Amino acid sequence: MPTEQSTSYKSAQLFYDFIEHLSMSLKTLKTVFFWMTVVNFLILMISAFGVVMLTQEMKVLHSKIFHISPDKLSLIYFEYLAWYKLLWLIFNLVPYVAMRIMLTSNGTAERSANPSQNAA
Repeated sequence: MPTEQSTSYKSAQLFYDFIEHLSMSLKTLKTVFFWMTVVNFLILMISAFGVVMLTQEMKVLHSKIFHISPDKLSLIYFEYLAWYKLLWLIFNLVPYVAMRIMLTSNGTAERSANPSQNAA
C-alpha cells in the first residue's frame, strides 16, 4: 500500500494536479465546440462548392495525380462529401447543441434553486 512518502503516491498526485490544471469549464468547452463546428462547416461548404462548380477541372487534376478514371471520381467526391457531413454532424454539431442545451437547462435549474438571484 503506497504511503505519502512513496514515489508512486507522489507521481499519482502529480498526475492528478496536472489533470486538474488541464481541465476547462463547460462554457470554455462549448466555445471550443462552437468554433470547431464553424470551421469544419466552412471546410464542408468550400468542398461542396468545389465539387459542384469546379467538377471538370478537379476531375482532370485528380485523375492525373491519382491515376483514377474521371467516371469513378464523381462517386468518390460524393462519398467524401457524405462522410464529411456525417462526421461533422456527429462530432461537431451534436456535441455543441447538447452542451448548449445542458448549459441552458443547468442555468435555469440554478436560478430556480436560488431565489435570491432571481430578485436581483
